[in-house]
Amino acid sequence: MRGLVSGNSKLRSNLNTYAVPTVIEVDTDSIFAMLGFISVGPSADANKLDVPLKSDQCIAALVSLLKVSRNLALVEGDIHMDSDELLEQEDNKGAVIISVKGIAVRVPANWFVLALTHSDETLRIDAAESLFLNPKTSSLPSSLELSLLKLAVPLNMRCSSTAFQMKWAGLFRKFFSRVRTALDRQLKQGSWLPSPNSIVKEARPVDTVMDTTVQRAEDLFQFMKWLGSFLFNSCYPSAPYERKTIAMELILIMVDVWPIRRSEGKTDVHPYNDSITLPDSTISFVGSIIDSWDKLRENSFRILLQFPTPLPGISQSASINDVIRWAKELVLSPRVRESDAGALTFRLIFRKYVLELGCVIVFSEENDCLQCYTKSTDGDTEVIASQNPVAQYISSLIQWLCTVVEEGERDLCEACKRSFVHGVLLTLRYTFDELHWNSAAIQSCLSEMRSLVGKLLQLIMRITSVALWVVSSDAWYMPYDMDDMIDDGSFLLDIIDEDQPDTALATTEKNAKSGNNGKPAEHVIMVGCWLAMKEVMD
Repeated sequence: MRGLVSGNSKLRSNLNTYAVPTVIEVDTDSIFAMLGFISVGPSADANKLDVPLKSDQCIAALVSLLKVSRNLALVEGDIHMDSDELLEQEDNKGAVIISVKGIAVRVPANWFVLALTHSDETLRIDAAESLFLNPKTSSLPSSLELSLLKLAVPLNMRCSSTAFQMKWAGLFRKFFSRVRTALDRQLKQGSWLPSPNSIVKEARPVDTVMDTTVQRAEDLFQFMKWLGSFLFNSCYPSAPYERKTIAMELILIMVDVWPIRRSEGKTDVHPYNDSITLPDSTISFVGSIIDSWDKLRENSFRILLQFPTPLPGISQSASINDVIRWAKELVLSPRVRESDAGALTFRLIFRKYVLELGCVIVFSEENDCLQCYTKSTDGDTEVIASQNPVAQYISSLIQWLCTVVEEGERDLCEACKRSFVHGVLLTLRYTFDELHWNSAAIQSCLSEMRSLVGKLLQLIMRITSVALWVVSSDAWYMPYDMDDMIDDGSFLLDIIDEDQPDTALATTEKNAKSGNNGKPAEHVIMVGCWLAMKEVMD
């Protein structure tokens, strides 16, 4: 017990894992003696330590003992308020009832509140696991457990520790599994049906066990709708990185359990409000794709894949083309993060509109960009729509790549200011990652795909002939972070190699002029060619 109240989180964690479970397994009644040391349970007056304990010490010991008791199935039923007490009392002196081996143990309610808001991350995780998880996965949480969870979620959205984020996500993965099992059981038994609206009904007295179960199921369903809305609303554009990271992780876990796209003609649990799939929500996640953090960009993309097709607010040709033009500017950015964001946006367009919706996207030489057609409205569009959308999209990307390569062959410096071929090659790589070669869409145009792959290989050879000699000339001087190279004007590379052919030297001399903000052209060329060869090798 001295170790549990010592304040050493690592020691307490080791005791929870090894020592305390062993002692309780040998003598299950010893749990009451341990609880007595913190003045809780039937042995509260019989067992006390030599020194008086502070509330933080009592809370740490209680959380440890409760966690071990849960794992050993000594805690029966749920944790609920005493029938004569209320959690909302101003002095927070209400009592919580925990049934341990059939014996009711009264614990101050504010201890659980303090445990969930404690400064020690491991203590908060242990408290949450003890309160919100139950070995009986079909059991419905009590109103106390839901109210405490509603308190804990907002307070733990800004934790920067990676270990805490992983444990918090793992906790909710188990909790969502419990919720799904519990609600599906009530749904199959026919004792409860999900409410069509999201308004929580006022509490009413319940007379039977069935009424209590139905009320708990409805409370749990309404809580899940609140949680879904809270997580989606936490991804607002200027949200801190920590908040968006945890929110997106929990959203991905939630949509894996309950898909956002509801099955038609089927009565099931769908714990989402209609506001989640409004156009504003879609635009917010599309904007997160250009976030400077790789993890947030990837999570935004994965969340948008779960949205209905077409994406709410991006369903017309004009709006799709606006996104395409926006993505094009990002793809042609010399910054790796921005070009990756643009390529990821094109990957989303390909997945949602080409593969799932069958939209036709062609390369427009007039605008030097891709253009989308959602339906055949005139003769020209009908000719385009008669082709395979997947092959047409890949053909359009290859045409775009050909245009960029030709620009690089004419003026390498100007091309490298627009990322040369890195962004377009990355877009193609993401596109091929989404292809299922055994699908009917691909099998129906195999000959055309072979021809397109042949054209792509020819372009890659042309890219290699332009960029490889630049990279090989001074490869030893390349920095680890290419963005740092772009921003650091003092970093100057001499890429001219006397052993290179005269034509290559002439090209370099032609392009040896200052770039933007007075940055040397050699600097820009080296970055563009290095990124191009890196993408070719990938």
